[in-house]
Amino acid sequence: MHCAKCGYNNLTNARVCAKCGTPLASAPKRPARARGERKTVQLPSYEATHEKAQQSKPQARDENERPWEARIPTREKRAAQRDDRAAQATKMQQAQNEQLEQNQVEQPEQIKQVERTQA
Repeated sequence: MHCAKCGYNNLTNARVCAKCGTPLASAPKRPARARGERKTVQLPSYEATHEKAQQSKPQARDENERPWEARIPTREKRAAQRDDRAAQATKMQQAQNEQLEQNQVEQPEQIKQVERTQA
């Protein structure tokens, strides 16, 4: 599309000349906006949406429905497992200490028996 004033070759859908700014005569016109009735939209109140959200919350599920969640221990389960491991370690330590004490008592008796047999 050529400008009538300066002769510049503009794009085909240009409304004004890119070089001089003169309005182009054969510029495409925009369609007129349709003026119709305005529609009023009534938004729901906060109480209604909040109540609906409360109703749509998921209910408690059993472990079979979502098995991957059953494998993830909760904080309470992890604490109980940690306490169980600590109690088990304590029992093992006590058993080892008792075994050491028993060995220390048995060794002198065995030495005395050996000495008696040699004498």
